[in-house]
Amino acid sequence: MSREKENYRDELEQLLAFFPDKRVLFASDVARYTGRDPRWCKRMYGIQPGQGITVVALAKMLSS
Repeated sequence: MSREKENYRDELEQLLAFFPDKRVLFASDVARYTGRDPRWCKRMYGIQPGQGITVVALAKMLSS
C-alpha cells in the first residue's frame, strides 16, 4: 500500500479553502489558483477540453 505524499493533506486543505463549493475544477480554475496560463494547466495536468480535474487529483499532482 502506497503512502500519501508529505504535502498532500496541506495541498488538499488549501484547495478546498480556495474552492469551497467546487470538487471538479476546470483549466481556468486551476490557472487562477496556480497563477499560470490555462493552456499550460491543460498540458501540465492533462485537463481535456470540456472536462475538469478533481480537487483530489490536483492535490496529488501538486504535492509530488
